[in-house]
Amino acid sequence: MTSNLARLVREHRWVVFLCLVFLILGALRLNDLSLYTDSTRYVIWGTSFAHTIGFVDETQPDPEDYVVNAPLYSVLIAPALLFFPSSLLAAKVWTLFWGIGFILAFYTMLRHFFGKTAATLGLLPIVFHPLLLLLSTEVLSEAAFLTFVSVAFLALERLERDGETNKLAKLTAALAKR
Repeated sequence: MTSNLARLVREHRWVVFLCLVFLILGALRLNDLSLYTDSTRYVIWGTSFAHTIGFVDETQPDPEDYVVNAPLYSVLIAPALLFFPSSLLAAKVWTLFWGIGFILAFYTMLRHFFGKTAATLGLLPIVFHPLLLLLSTEVLSEAAFLTFVSVAFLALERLERDGETNKLAKLTAALAKR
């Protein structure tokens, strides 16, 4: 297992390096402030969800169980908030890992279509793009959304390549459904 991991890291050392650069840039941007009010709402709901209370805002004198935003991202950050309740910083670090997940999924997609060298070069504008860094260091759903979309494209392409048109049609219909 470790020899496979070492081989994989050696084979894709530039991607690992770019992910580490992105992680360091993201860590330099982390603080306990947030640019968006939605971030604090996600943290409050994620904490309550992680502690099996549901989606409840207990920061008010009269706890409110009304969810303004779509609650999926609160569920996605709940694992970090289980160990660090109400921590904006923990949720930001968790979101930073979603950004790294997008970089890896995007690299996989580029490598499939264009080869390893072009995929590595194609990551450069993504890794150093200020907007991706901003979205990956705020508690917002965009980094996870980018990751899920990239993985969905990879799954669609794999189904098409394997000739499984029935599964491809079902997955396309599920993704296109509102």
